[in-house]
Amino acid sequence: MSVRFAALPNNGFGRYTGNVAYPYYLPSKNAARSGTCRNTYCHSPGTKPAGSSADPNKSAAWGGTLDCTGCHKGSVSGDYMNTGSHYAHVYGDGSAKSQISCVKCHAATAAADMAISDRSRHVNGQVEVAFDSSSNPTGGSYNGTLATPLSPSVKTPGSNYAVCQNLYCHGGNPVTWGGTVNCQDCHGGGSDADNFGGTFWSDGTTGKIKTAGEWDGTGHGRASGTYPSGTAAANFGVEAKQCEYCHDAGVGHAQASNAFRLRNYSTAAWGRNAVCQNCHGAGSAGVTVGSHLKNSSRKVGSDHYGAKHSNSKNGGQFCWDCHDGHGDTNAYMIHNSVASTSDRTTGAPATTAATSFTAFATGTDYARGAAPYNGICQVCHDSTVNHYTATSGDSHNPGTRCTSCHTHTGPNSSNAFPGSESAGGAPCLGCHATGFANMRTNASYHHYMQNDTATYSNSATPSATDTNRRCLMCHVDHNIFRPDMNAGGARAKNLRTGAIDAVSASVGFTNSDFDNALASGGVCVSCHTNQQTKNSTNRKGNGTTVTPRVTKSEYAGSAHNYAVAGGAFSDASRVNANCIKCHNAQNGETSLKGNFGNHDGTASSILGALGGTLTDPYEAGLCYRCHSNAADAVGGTKKTANARDWYGAVTTMSSRATAIFQSFQKANKHQVDLPAYSGKHKPNAVDESRAYISNAANKHVDCSDCHNPHTATAANPTKGAMGANPTNSTGNWTAPTAWADVSVAGGDDEYKICFRCHSGYNTGLSSWSSAWTDLGKEFSTGNKSYHWIEGDRGAAKADTTYGNFNKTYIYKMMPRYNGFTDAQLRTVRMRCSDCHGSDNAENNPNGPHGSSYARMLKVPAGSPYTTWNSTSQVGGANVWCFNCHLPAFTNSGFSGSGSSLHTSKHSGSKGTCMDCHIKVPHGWQIPHLLKPYNMPANYPAENAAYNGTGTTSRSGIDLPLNSTNWGLSGKWTENSCGSHQNCSGN
Repeated sequence: MSVRFAALPNNGFGRYTGNVAYPYYLPSKNAARSGTCRNTYCHSPGTKPAGSSADPNKSAAWGGTLDCTGCHKGSVSGDYMNTGSHYAHVYGDGSAKSQISCVKCHAATAAADMAISDRSRHVNGQVEVAFDSSSNPTGGSYNGTLATPLSPSVKTPGSNYAVCQNLYCHGGNPVTWGGTVNCQDCHGGGSDADNFGGTFWSDGTTGKIKTAGEWDGTGHGRASGTYPSGTAAANFGVEAKQCEYCHDAGVGHAQASNAFRLRNYSTAAWGRNAVCQNCHGAGSAGVTVGSHLKNSSRKVGSDHYGAKHSNSKNGGQFCWDCHDGHGDTNAYMIHNSVASTSDRTTGAPATTAATSFTAFATGTDYARGAAPYNGICQVCHDSTVNHYTATSGDSHNPGTRCTSCHTHTGPNSSNAFPGSESAGGAPCLGCHATGFANMRTNASYHHYMQNDTATYSNSATPSATDTNRRCLMCHVDHNIFRPDMNAGGARAKNLRTGAIDAVSASVGFTNSDFDNALASGGVCVSCHTNQQTKNSTNRKGNGTTVTPRVTKSEYAGSAHNYAVAGGAFSDASRVNANCIKCHNAQNGETSLKGNFGNHDGTASSILGALGGTLTDPYEAGLCYRCHSNAADAVGGTKKTANARDWYGAVTTMSSRATAIFQSFQKANKHQVDLPAYSGKHKPNAVDESRAYISNAANKHVDCSDCHNPHTATAANPTKGAMGANPTNSTGNWTAPTAWADVSVAGGDDEYKICFRCHSGYNTGLSSWSSAWTDLGKEFSTGNKSYHWIEGDRGAAKADTTYGNFNKTYIYKMMPRYNGFTDAQLRTVRMRCSDCHGSDNAENNPNGPHGSSYARMLKVPAGSPYTTWNSTSQVGGANVWCFNCHLPAFTNSGFSGSGSSLHTSKHSGSKGTCMDCHIKVPHGWQIPHLLKPYNMPANYPAENAAYNGTGTTSRSGIDLPLNSTNWGLSGKWTENSCGSHQNCSGN
């Protein structure tokens, strides 16, 4: 027999090694007929065109079987295909997961079991490229031609290699068969394509990084210059295999055990983070790829997986939980979305939080005190963390970069950013630089700090530049309040009990700024019980030189002595804010948890806004935050219920206490909101001296002019206010001879408050207002007649026999005398606020805040007696004086022919009240407040028919000022008036 291979594709090449002589080719002689075919195209590797051939990988024995590897070699070490890019595909790294079967690229001719699927397309002198549609998109092409099992792309063996494109295995990127392919050729793209779900390492989806702008801009691929952080560019792109600085080419694809194919994967020292610490660990040797060694000057010693982290909060366990070495739009290679939790096995992010970190000059670039709370140092944090969380932020060191205190290298490899919290003995400036700096400038109000030495101050009266002015004048050191260092400590217990109290692990520290049980009363009053001299250089000036004096005993009894609980610290402790609920400054300083602080402020007296718009000064505006009703137009965040204070800590405020704001909206009032008066009140008698008040340029009125907020009580709201105490002359109608500055006791001596502005104590009285009269002179107990407001001297001028009262309203005008008889009422002490106050008096705040009626007259609810002017007349329906004095004038002591001369001779059109009595009925040099014919200025009635300013008897009662004939009650008759104007015929 003759065996020849003459037809195409062998074209004469090839031979058969079996014995074909007769009879050996017969089955009966050679059942196996096991000769081999050699040098045939059909069993060659297919690397040459038809008509030529190379030996197959294995001899083709007649009667035997072969799969793809029989002719084309395969994936066995030492026996693998190495033409074109076959080696990288069929052998990979030698592991089964890295090897790609023939059917993936030759689906038209090969089957999954490596058998020939279509013989007509197999030995036809062509190479058919057809991508298996089960693992590649239908758009896969070779040499620009769609390559599918039904319509393969064909090439001649031995011809030039072409480009594969739109294939999963190369991320859709074009690659040339037989060329060199690096990681970026498949995993680079125009945008990030993240794939971290399920079995992402082998699910057929290619992850990609954005090469332009991120990898080559903010990532390790940056070629030159520096990053925004100032670190020199890594320039990994200097090597074609640039990804291999971090990724291990020796690890195959689709490996669950090292899903990201990381270099130096999982060491004893650094675990999975070793890939980063190859360059960023202290003493690291760096990584060499090709001929270039890369190492970093940025060294870190810890990942961020501290004690508060857990399986449910494990973000920070891997460097790449926060950092994206491929680059992103943030600085410092921070992810746009950091991993708040991540998979401990694969290293993939599980949950993420968007963050913005494009600037890093200040603390607010790292963590924000206002929404959006997306700073890199807060997006993962919950309420167990101080200051900044994913839902909140305060004013903790906003000017200081977080990493200035919280460094990337902690006490161990898993405790980055611990803050290096002081264990005591360290200067405060290292962490609290911003707050400390603010407390030394003249741009704001504060307790001046002279130094930050970590030693306790021992003076309660430090001078303006005393070295005792340091943080530990008010606070205790960290080793005292840190609960991890002192079992009796607590985060909120960072206050000293007093400025000179000894401090130890067991005494001298508290979480309250005022405590009446303490001998000192608390750190605030331990100093402020003394009047302190202010530093005039290193604080903003407001015209004051000393502080007001606040004693423990006075404040303990005040209405404002109550504490507001602050927010919880990380150990659940809370500050009891008493003084600082009002003095709650928040200007660029480390505030107490729950937004309480008292270091530096933009408003004088270091006041807080309490929901309002903080202005300088912040006077009545602060009082209105509590002394208003919930619906009042006080602006800002208002109190939630009428009877509550702004914080909601007090729930029983009286309706009078909360009606203050409404009282100051009335037509006649003390102008506490007048801009021209703003900032002129001084809270102590040293600065608001008699000379200061007497200067017309300092004219003002403020809540604190009449009330001392540190001593006032609900029952005695004027207690402790500044007052002027006169030394009266013994002479009639003579001004006081001397004055003394006093702190009023309240109640019956409230007149001393009024005297500071409305008497001769104010030597500039007429320059404040030319219409004002001297109350000190008018109410002097040396006068012939007066309403007895100086209850601590003299006696009532009223006759003990004559004069009856209007019981319907007098008890509302002076409710403390409710039930008194006429005889008793004739002898009582009076107060300015008995006559000057609000309309609807018994339902509104007591005192001269505001009234709907002129001269700020007080009028009880329902009273018709609302008017006091030159038209008021006996028998009139609105004479204001009738709120106290009986309109019938029963037992008035001014009578004739058995009847009252008020009603019989002076009623109605027969005359007005001011025809006979002075306009300003405070006190007078004549009994009964009667007026002569020669009246001094400001006392005659306006437009009265007879005003008493003449020089003859026809222009007044026929008695001059200096007459000795002015009779007393019961002795004054009609004839006592003499011949006077407008009385003829009466």
